[in-house]
Amino acid sequence: MPVYEYQCPECHFEFESLVRRFDEATTCPHCGCDHPKRLMSAPAAHGSDSSSKTTASICPTSGKPCCPGCQHHH
Repeated sequence: MPVYEYQCPECHFEFESLVRRFDEATTCPHCGCDHPKRLMSAPAAHGSDSSSKTTASICPTSGKPCCPGCQHHH
């Protein structure tokens, strides 16, 4: 199952989503927008590198992923 990167047109939050079917809809985990834009991304390389990309911080106030402009996690 592929993992796609998305950006919400409403709050500009970037996130990844596991998509089981090509026509499966996804929503923004930050604001609930039901039409995020799928981003172009490079294919994942498999190897022994243990680094990983983090796309979101969790807001200590709301418990939801923080958007790029969120001041709660600073």
